[in-house]
Amino acid sequence: MSALKIDQVYYCFRWLTLLFAQEFELYEILRIWESIFACEDRALYVNCFAVALLSGIKPAILTGTYSSVLTCIKKIREHINYNDSIFRALELYH
Repeated sequence: MSALKIDQVYYCFRWLTLLFAQEFELYEILRIWESIFACEDRALYVNCFAVALLSGIKPAILTGTYSSVLTCIKKIREHINYNDSIFRALELYH
């Protein structure tokens, strides 16, 4: 993403300040928040979840253009399975 000059501020600021609330439906948010609050080091887990989300769209990031990658990130819910991302984040966390 640095090759495309996509600054993390474009997506991480919103993800981290709102704990993903604008990206997902309420039932998904409740499950995501449950996974966050179940971890002792919540800040670390939130970072792991963000990495898991990005790893879920890795092919789009590696082959996309600046515009297509930002669009994919903005509509990340359409491109990933949030349950898979929760489990991937737990793997990264441990």
